[in-house]
Amino acid sequence: LEPYLLHSTRRNYSLSIPLQVCIALRYYAKGNYLQDVGDLHGVSEKTVGRTIHAVSKGICKINNKYINWRTDDQMILEKERFHNYCSMPNTIGCIDGTQIPIKAPSQNECICESQRLELSLDCQVICSSTLKLYDSSPMWPGSCHDAHIRRSSRPWEYIENFTSNTDETAPYCIQRGRRRL
Repeated sequence: LEPYLLHSTRRNYSLSIPLQVCIALRYYAKGNYLQDVGDLHGVSEKTVGRTIHAVSKGICKINNKYINWRTDDQMILEKERFHNYCSMPNTIGCIDGTQIPIKAPSQNECICESQRLELSLDCQVICSSTLKLYDSSPMWPGSCHDAHIRRSSRPWEYIENFTSNTDETAPYCIQRGRRRL
């Protein structure tokens, strides 16, 4: 993220890159008010807003470089890692989702309402046994069901292509009628 967060300023008080990332991560994790995050890190509310915006743009620009789906050979290796690390056979990744609170959009506000009647975006992330990201999908409104998001993801399409394959080295697992990434 350094090229996207480095400031060319003559002032003495520019934020370090690690501090910028910490501010953004704190906001992403807690969804606090900007003023609360700023008070925690000793910066103004306006600085927190600009920092979150800059870090988010930087992450979007490097997304495809670091977050990508694996090849078949890498998936076979990943299955072995999961089995060796935590005795989970035929597992190629861990999936989880979270609701990210947002302000009300100007149009179609109702589609962003979650089951808890909060406005949010639904984000799904898949990671490897070494905690590297395979896939990130932060584009769904809060009203979308997790199963729909999973079925619409790139990894799901990849796994579906192997449903007729019964080879032990196939990069998918069917267990009790359920597919597990």
